[in-house]
Amino acid sequence: DIDTLLEIGPRLYLLLPTGNTSEFRLIFPVRAVIATDIKKWTDRGILFAPGLAYKVPFLDDDRSSLTTNVGLNFGTNRLNQYFYEVLPQFVQPDRPAYQSKAGYIGTRASFVYTLSVNRFQYFAAIGAQSYKGSVNSDSALHRRDYDATIVGGIIWSFYHSDSRAKDPLSPTENR
Repeated sequence: DIDTLLEIGPRLYLLLPTGNTSEFRLIFPVRAVIATDIKKWTDRGILFAPGLAYKVPFLDDDRSSLTTNVGLNFGTNRLNQYFYEVLPQFVQPDRPAYQSKAGYIGTRASFVYTLSVNRFQYFAAIGAQSYKGSVNSDSALHRRDYDATIVGGIIWSFYHSDSRAKDPLSPTENR
């Protein structure tokens, strides 16, 4: 059984100039992964998920955008243990013991539509993941090399500065 996983942590990104209203970013998030069933909270390790993102305004609207993301996922041994390790007491005829390793988890790609209204961002995304070549692909718990996702959600920004940039897509403008 896998509990609900929460991720929290900083994200460094480099905004590269494009010369128009689109934006291209190199993204370097590092997140702590926490598993919970609400009664118990357990540290499951660290996820490092570098990637590239290309964002364009949607329908000439400053409030909505389309973003294409591609990236890699790497996990600490503690994170990969949660998904791939088979301890001796859980060995079955079709599930041999396995000791997980830290490293490459998989590759991801997604398309995201975002709409910003006041302090809220609404988003919908479709994505694909490849786990082929994962450092733990020899585990009996590794069942598929490919997967797909559809997600949606709301982000609430509970605080922002009173002074806002005129053009949030232009990192070179003097402010």
